[in-house]
Amino acid sequence: MAEQGTLSANGSTDWFVMTTHGHVHIKCVNDFGGGTVTIQDQVNGTAYSTLDGSGVAIAKTAAFDEALYFGAGDRLRLTLSGATLPTIFWKLTGPIKKDF
Repeated sequence: MAEQGTLSANGSTDWFVMTTHGHVHIKCVNDFGGGTVTIQDQVNGTAYSTLDGSGVAIAKTAAFDEALYFGAGDRLRLTLSGATLPTIFWKLTGPIKKDF
């Protein structure tokens, strides 16, 4: 399943939940407005930055296109901070659904 949208101000996308374990293809393009996009997951109701294989928080300041592995039931979202007049088109593709 795919979800997509636009970040045009600092803030976060909705939360998405993994329906099974697997990879989520994450793509963000266009104008970041000098801001940083972080990929967050939620543990016990608190949002944390998703870490790469080296234990460093994933933070992007320009267009990116990559796949990340999450477990079944994991919740994830994209968060933009520090931007001025951004227009980021984002798309998540994988075994996800919007978490209401």
